[in-house]
Amino acid sequence: MKLAYQDMMTQIQEEDINILKTITKDVEDDVRADFKEFRDVLEKETINSEKIAKEKIDEEYLAMEKDLEEYKKQKYQKIDEDIYKILYRVSEMVLSQGISYDKHKELVIQALETAKKEQVFQ
Repeated sequence: MKLAYQDMMTQIQEEDINILKTITKDVEDDVRADFKEFRDVLEKETINSEKIAKEKIDEEYLAMEKDLEEYKKQKYQKIDEDIYKILYRVSEMVLSQGISYDKHKELVIQALETAKKEQVFQ
């Protein structure tokens, strides 16, 4: 009977060991599946975050381009206005006298220098 009892205990221990191995394997499989799912979700979120960041950067870039174009437009408009002021001053000086080509050239240069001193170009 003692032998049968020992055989039964050995069999129960082996069954317990097999059950523990199975449980361990199941836990390991669950952890691996959860980790894979977490990794997949993290990868999707990272991709979405990168996409959102790229869209925001593109929006900001377009806004900056627009602002730059507006700034250029304003500067060109200012230059045009300054040119008209210079031309007006030159015409005023030139038309008040009958002049030769050399005198005309001299007056134009003189008017440009005066405009520069008066900071018309800024």
